[in-house]
Amino acid sequence: MRRIFYIIIAITTLTACKKTKKQIVEDKKPTSAALVTPASNSVCFSGQVVSSTTTSVTFNWQAANNTDSYELVLTNLFSKAVTRKATTENKLILELDRQTPYAWYVISKSNTSSETPQSDTWKFYTAGEGQVSYAPFAAGQLSPSMDQTVSASGGKVTLTWVGEDVDGDISGYDIYLGNNRNALAPIKENHNATSLEVVLASGQTYYWKVITKDQKSNTSTTAIYQFKTQ
Repeated sequence: MRRIFYIIIAITTLTACKKTKKQIVEDKKPTSAALVTPASNSVCFSGQVVSSTTTSVTFNWQAANNTDSYELVLTNLFSKAVTRKATTENKLILELDRQTPYAWYVISKSNTSSETPQSDTWKFYTAGEGQVSYAPFAAGQLSPSMDQTVSASGGKVTLTWVGEDVDGDISGYDIYLGNNRNALAPIKENHNATSLEVVLASGQTYYWKVITKDQKSNTSTTAIYQFKTQ
């Protein structure tokens, strides 16, 4: 009887240890970084002016838990060029074009975990000389997204996106759609909503993009997105 009692105690102890080790692994996963500056949707972010065309910008974020290093991902929303920079600190200084919109986020990394959580994505404008009007940010959160397969229910697909403009004067959207990415044509111009239902055939590959326009004739264009219908 005493032997059975000791066996039960041993099994219980081993089980508790296993749970504890699992919990330790969970606790060591890196967490998402909280961005600080440049602030979301900030304009005239001057940084340290280097020349008439460039400025030095310091990116700051709060240190994430269980994180050994970070990767800052920066997109020039005019050229669509993406810059990736690694650092072990919670800040990074980059030289950027002036009078240009950017989007940025931070990836947290740990030497003991394969998890790589991503922060929120923030957008901002670097300051220019005497800048009084800003082009809208390129539309975001496009759906269908890149390489997505969607069901053409009843032969119809709904295109959706999100528009952002620091001046708050978006006047409309031009939507381009077609089967040839090199010859897209507008299917709707000066559209004042952020969704559009279109009639499409099943079993096809389509390409689309959105041009955002504001009341001062400034424009911004998304990348071309590809999706398939079934």
